[in-house]
Amino acid sequence: MRVAIRTDASAVMGTGHVMRCLCLASAIKASGGHVEFICRSHPGHLGSYVQSKGFDVHLIPPGNEATLDGLPHASWLGSSWVEDAEGVTRILAERPPFDWLVVDHYALDARWERKLRPTVPRLMAIDDLADRPHDCDLLLDQNLQPTDTNRYEPLVSSTCRVLLGPRYALLRPEFREARARVRERAGTVERVHVYFGGADVEDLTTRTVRVLARLGIADTLVEVFVGASNPRASEVRALCEHLGFTVYGHSETIAEAMTRSDLAIGAAGSSVWERCAVGLPAVTVGGAANQEVLGILAAREGVCAHMGPARSISDACLSNAVRDLMTDAERRADMSRKGLQLVDGLGVSRVMHEMAQTTPLSDVPLRTPEGLDSRAGRTAGRRPGHHPRI
Repeated sequence: MRVAIRTDASAVMGTGHVMRCLCLASAIKASGGHVEFICRSHPGHLGSYVQSKGFDVHLIPPGNEATLDGLPHASWLGSSWVEDAEGVTRILAERPPFDWLVVDHYALDARWERKLRPTVPRLMAIDDLADRPHDCDLLLDQNLQPTDTNRYEPLVSSTCRVLLGPRYALLRPEFREARARVRERAGTVERVHVYFGGADVEDLTTRTVRVLARLGIADTLVEVFVGASNPRASEVRALCEHLGFTVYGHSETIAEAMTRSDLAIGAAGSSVWERCAVGLPAVTVGGAANQEVLGILAAREGVCAHMGPARSISDACLSNAVRDLMTDAERRADMSRKGLQLVDGLGVSRVMHEMAQTTPLSDVPLRTPEGLDSRAGRTAGRRPGHHPRI
């Protein structure tokens, strides 16, 4: 299966879109498929990092046209959607045919997708906002849904298959593997894990490190992870070293770090599902509007203590929340159990299974993903207009 992925990272939007697409791309590659990325050359675009993982990356230069189409995140694109679609079309025309085009971008919608339709047999959209229409064959929203109904129903066609919820969370295989080493989160907190995503636009890492320093937890090991696109990485590193905290840059072993930790403090983004997969209780903060919604819903599921949006909480409130959870072993153990129940680490396999159901393969067929349970991806017999909330 040949797959092209259109997504972006930048100092403004962070790295989450690229990183979750990399999870899917790596699994497809490991199963015999071929994946190429198409990204705009924003500051912090991560093109070199994606290439280091063995994927071709086609960089789109900065756009020439202003973005005036009214989408909430239109400015993140760096061009008009028309100019972007034309650039992607030219790249695809120069490559051997692809079976799927995957788009993961808040600034692109059904207009862009319709324009790309003639270039590929199948199109998949990854979204978690439900704030714009899509013209796609498969839509993935790995986050918890605010209601029991399918909020994408008015935004997609009757034949689009919709995959909803953290059963489809796109996680690297090490999180699935780390589950085998998860221990009961009980007793005292001996190790705290701090990570606020790839960019940390709100500089929550610095705030959290200072809060922890004032808590008087000298016997607790604090491990701080600084994302690849964090513009204050050197300052954070210097502060951590001054305070005696352990600091890491972008790490491929973050799953292992989460597994050995007793408590996390971090963003309410895709890291929520990483923590759940290894049963790590957490205090979360919303660094963006979409993270705030996810944080609230995750807290309702009992897998974290969500503080609210970054700009509305004080250091004192954050300190109290961390102290309260550190001293409540029963609550932490309950969060751990609920997280493990919510996310089993097989989301990528389930998404691949769905993609393989209707793919007119032009390349090596995908091998059946190991560990995929029998419930995943049952598509036979779905009637038109039926949007499964699997």
